Amino acid sequence: VAGELVLVPMVRRSGVSSRPAASFHVLNDTGEFLWGLLESPVLVEDLTDQLADHYEIGAAQAREDVERFLADLAACGAIMTLE
Repeated sequence: VAGELVLVPMVRRSGVSSRPAASFHVLNDTGEFLWGLLESPVLVEDLTDQLADHYEIGAAQAREDVERFLADLAACGAIMTLE
């Protein structure tokens, strides 16, 4: 899709898959901003601070947005979390 950042999950096919067929995930501006910060491991707190500063929003809203974004990416296998 021209001009859009699109994530395409890579799914290894086997006999039976518990995952649905691969789908596309088009990121909005906020998603693109956060995705760009994920090139190396980063703390949720750092993502929250950077998002709040970049979009001039409150810390609580930024934290909610970051957590939702990361949960969506983890659910489709685009990221993994480190403890």
